[in-house]
Amino acid sequence: MSELSVKGLTFAFSSFVALKNVDLSIRSGEIVGIIGENGAGKSTLLNILSGTLHATSGSVTVDGEALAVKNYNEANLKGIWRIFQDPATIPNLRVYENLFLGHESKFLRFGLLNKSAMIQLARKLVADMQLRVDVRDVMHKYDFPTRQALEVGKATLLPSILGLSSGYVLFDEPTTGLTRSEVTLLLSRMRQLKASGAGVAFVSHRLQELFDVCDRIVVLKDGHVVGAGATAEFDEDKLHRMMVGRDVQNLAEVKPRARSDAPPRLVAKDLTIYATAAKDAHIRRAEVDHVSLEIGTGEIVGIGGLLGSGKNHLLRLIAGDMRASGGGVTLDGRPLLGSLKARKDLGIAFVPSDRGREAIVGALSVASNISLASGHSGALGFSNRIGIWRGRHEQAVTKAMIKELAIKASPEQTVGSLSGGNQQKVALAKWIHRDPRVMLIENPTAGVDVGAKVEIYRHLLALAARGTSILYVTDDLPELIRLSDRVLIMRDGGLVANLDNRSHALNEHELVALMIGRSQAQSLH
Repeated sequence: MSELSVKGLTFAFSSFVALKNVDLSIRSGEIVGIIGENGAGKSTLLNILSGTLHATSGSVTVDGEALAVKNYNEANLKGIWRIFQDPATIPNLRVYENLFLGHESKFLRFGLLNKSAMIQLARKLVADMQLRVDVRDVMHKYDFPTRQALEVGKATLLPSILGLSSGYVLFDEPTTGLTRSEVTLLLSRMRQLKASGAGVAFVSHRLQELFDVCDRIVVLKDGHVVGAGATAEFDEDKLHRMMVGRDVQNLAEVKPRARSDAPPRLVAKDLTIYATAAKDAHIRRAEVDHVSLEIGTGEIVGIGGLLGSGKNHLLRLIAGDMRASGGGVTLDGRPLLGSLKARKDLGIAFVPSDRGREAIVGALSVASNISLASGHSGALGFSNRIGIWRGRHEQAVTKAMIKELAIKASPEQTVGSLSGGNQQKVALAKWIHRDPRVMLIENPTAGVDVGAKVEIYRHLLALAARGTSILYVTDDLPELIRLSDRVLIMRDGGLVANLDNRSHALNEHELVALMIGRSQAQSLH
């Protein structure tokens, strides 16, 4: 039996110790779950195993022999594959070029790259993943969940396609952004890898997924292993206590508030956007099809729907990130016009789900990210009337946001070095300090541990209590039920349900039935 083993593993960023004396092993033919709060050291551990970071001290061995790899490509050649937390794709390359990036030598014929062979094998990979993707398209054409699914396919199927070893596959929160059917397919892939003799490491904040597929679980806290054992030895409460070091507030305690009699803050009327620019409007498919909705002042409204339902497009139409083919939006009774920037200046905040590409700038500091949306002069700005930067004000606001949102970082630290949960808090802080009139959020707690999730809910509830209207989309059904005052369900571009969570006890089965079309459209008030 093969074994990947780490002993005494330590890694430090300057004075910050991300991992300290970590011991663990992954054996062939088993799935090991790795869990911990954001910042516990999970991604750092996988970075070292996959060759993208090098340990300060300690050892990594495979079957007793030292594993020495300089980069991820060398790790692949040693049989180690990785699915990164954010899709590691290059937007302007074609899908097939991304899939085989770093392994082009497998397609060389007489010194020439056989692109036809690459396209053929890429189509096989995409078909096996049950994805509707044209591998000749450039990658940026596809949304975050699709890119994530392609990364999953690359790590799980590419070794066999290319005839390479797949001794160990490392999954770093791979289900973030995936639909339920895609998650089911992924977990099935993990079981197949296990059956083939591969060792699997699975990092996830979704505990039920770990209970479903893992043989063993390792718990990290502040860079240390604080617990390890067979999956049957744990339950959710025990894992929460070990991760956080205290009892975690039950997510079910997050309750919707009483109905407000305040007039609607945001009103959308017949919002429509078409998928193509076909000349005949009758054959154009609507991504968003004549959607109308209202959001009250201080109300929290969640939107659910399957991938392709139009929920993300709807949010981006309201944000000004996409242009509507028809319909309009009013804010406090006035037409909401203009671009993303123009709407921001009117009090619209937008937090996209693709943190690495749209919500944050990883190479900039925490302070620079928080001030990024407010560089102009004025009460909310960080520059004065003649353009001089107000550095002290930036530092003061940043420190206040770090304290308020419990961000584990200093103002000068680069956001790219933070955990996913702390990055999400920075993305929210950029807007929270502005006290927006409307907050639009895609997947507010994607890739966030249970402790940080409760904190984010608390901050959103506090923001709503101050009068901010919150409209968000999520793929997390329990989140829809726990956080929302009302839940909207979209299907095939249309709004099919408007459910009042304050007077109707919602359940996941009801929501899924509406998403897939097993119930008539309805409106419960």
